[in-house]
Amino acid sequence: MPELSIVAAELSQQAHFLRQELGYQSDHPGQLRQLMLENQRMIREIERTLRGSGEDLGLVGWVSVVRRSWIALVALLGAAFGYVMNDVVDALESPPAPAAAIQQMESG
Repeated sequence: MPELSIVAAELSQQAHFLRQELGYQSDHPGQLRQLMLENQRMIREIERTLRGSGEDLGLVGWVSVVRRSWIALVALLGAAFGYVMNDVVDALESPPAPAAAIQQMESG
């Protein structure tokens, strides 16, 4: 069994360490309190990102909007893609203009 003085010294060192971590030794906040404050700030920032602030939508709000209106968004994108493909196909299938028509347009 260890001597009582060794146990008392270890206990004193552990108490000193805990006081220092909790900020009881100085005017500055301890490491543990500082970590708690940083974690609270981080949690508030994550909450603001997810939920939004004021009238701004957060990530959860935008996911809800997209989930409710995805059919309309897909239809709009499909229509836009159809118009673009129609123009591309028309450009590829149209015959080249005759040289006489080009000269007439340039002189015109």
